Amino acid sequence: MRQICLLGASLKIKDIPRRARRRCGGEAAGPEMRGTVLCESDAGMALAEPVSMAYCNSALQGSCELAREDVLLNSSPRTAEPHNSEPGEDSKMERCQVDSLCPKASSSPGSSVWTTRCDGEVRLRMEEQGPGSEAPKTVHQLLQESVNKYSDYYALASKRDGQWIKLTYKMYYDEGFAVGIYTTNSPEACHYVAENCSANIIVVENHKQLQKILEIEHRLPHLKGIVQYREEIKEKRPNLYSWREFMELGRDVPDSRLREIVESQKPNQCCTLIYTSGTTGQPKGLTWTAAVAARFIMLRDAHDRQEEVVSYLPLSHIAAQMCDIWAAMTLGVQVYFAQPDALKGSLVETLKEVRPTAFLGVPRVWEKMEEKMKSVGMKASALRRRVATWAKGVGLQTNLKRMNGCSEVPVNFRLAQQLVYRKVRKAIGLDRCTKCYTGAAPITRETLEFFLSLNIPVLELYGMTPPYLTPSSSAELIITAGGENIPPIPIEDAVKNAVPIISNAMLVGDKAKFLSMLLTLKCVVDEETGEPRDDLAPEALEFCQKLGSKATKVSEIISSKDKAIYAAIQKGISAVNERAVSNAQKVQKWVLLEKDFSLFGGELGPTLKLKRPVVAHKYQDQIAQFYTDIETPSGEPSTRTQSLH
Repeated sequence: MRQICLLGASLKIKDIPRRARRRCGGEAAGPEMRGTVLCESDAGMALAEPVSMAYCNSALQGSCELAREDVLLNSSPRTAEPHNSEPGEDSKMERCQVDSLCPKASSSPGSSVWTTRCDGEVRLRMEEQGPGSEAPKTVHQLLQESVNKYSDYYALASKRDGQWIKLTYKMYYDEGFAVGIYTTNSPEACHYVAENCSANIIVVENHKQLQKILEIEHRLPHLKGIVQYREEIKEKRPNLYSWREFMELGRDVPDSRLREIVESQKPNQCCTLIYTSGTTGQPKGLTWTAAVAARFIMLRDAHDRQEEVVSYLPLSHIAAQMCDIWAAMTLGVQVYFAQPDALKGSLVETLKEVRPTAFLGVPRVWEKMEEKMKSVGMKASALRRRVATWAKGVGLQTNLKRMNGCSEVPVNFRLAQQLVYRKVRKAIGLDRCTKCYTGAAPITRETLEFFLSLNIPVLELYGMTPPYLTPSSSAELIITAGGENIPPIPIEDAVKNAVPIISNAMLVGDKAKFLSMLLTLKCVVDEETGEPRDDLAPEALEFCQKLGSKATKVSEIISSKDKAIYAAIQKGISAVNERAVSNAQKVQKWVLLEKDFSLFGGELGPTLKLKRPVVAHKYQDQIAQFYTDIETPSGEPSTRTQSLH
């Protein structure tokens, strides 16, 4: 199998004609396995707009072109309606043609349960009963089964010109080997992934992404072609194709070539190759077999009731692949793709329009929702605030009792349901959602309890951050000069909870004698660019007013070293230090930064996860200042935390 690198917003594997891929991919799968590299939009989003023609490749002879009008539906979403599960004659013929391409796959037993080779075979761990006892399948088999089971159900939906364009599962049939690159990656990061996975083809969205690849093209020995699928190519080059030119490739290649590739696939070989976003250094690759990619969350089968989800994370991320591709494909889920600026503020609008039945939010998404809801609540009347406070108390206590096995629903809970909970769910687009999840990073107990108090239980999913394959990145730990291993996230979360005006916190102190912390304040964010502004956020303004501070901007607090704010921050950090398990885990110095961390600034990754190496490099002078003219004596750390500016 060969690999294709894809940098762009809207293209998916289903959009790449099989014949074109066969021509570019070369020979059938051999010892040197290749794959497909996917990159989402400029904002790091996965937007699956179909191109002007969708391609249904179920028929063996040629591809069935589907005009855009045929998949253009009314822009207002509707509840998924059950389709006729009994296929007609055309569907039966189509199924026969699909089956002819995919014989029963077999796998030779591997000697190990893991491998770092893309073409390696692993020993599958099978159970005697339950999901672990199901016969393993290749990606091609899984997709074929989905096409046969859910052929007329909607599979994908994306918005264009204010209208939802939908594709059914039988339009979705195709096969590919995917590897993702984030479009926020630098040219060097793109080179690392493309070279590491030996990519043969790189597909870019536009001229901006093309420039990154042209800069590193000469250092990619396996590269055979580059495809730009949006915008006109400004300069013709050898092995650079427009989308139309790419589709013309391989028209005369026989279908026997495709059969050879399909027959060579084994369910105990790599299903996809996922690279991390580089939050802890260079991206790391993770091979993943199809056997572990199917049923990991309790979604309902489409024949029972079709689930609807919103996809907004980059498909190069493991959480998005598990939820938006593998689980969706297995159970016939309908996937709506959010706008490219979802994480800049438009996600809630998409949720309100789609009203998904299941939703996975990374911790930062839930935290942003929490902050926004608190901000709106502050502007409500005194009576409404009292009612909300009462309802949240009832909701938290009732749901905590439910978790402990109590099934009784008190009358005041039912009243709160009518007055508060239903309205809140509707306001954020979760009124039909029966399953809310979080994963890909740690989430605080306070955020979980906030939503639990509003009768929105958020379940934590584990295994959604790829385990790294190199020892240097096995964990996010700070190792002090004294040799103590300190996990930074619990301390950072504790400081943010203790000081509500703090937006982001990053603990530093690797190989140093004590710990210090970089802090940012909550501020207004530009809705179009995502850039943090100088104006304080509403909740930060309220915090300042309660302390008697007249500051309205971040710069005012820092330039004047606002006594009330600095004292409050110091008090919060001191409280966190009092609960520290050892002196080595106490924060000794801290500094307020002039700008909050963001996607725009590069400090946050595509899933809003802190990119520690980037922050450490960007603020290396401030970090160095922590450890210049150290006042802390050797031995016992000082008990008084210091702020630096």
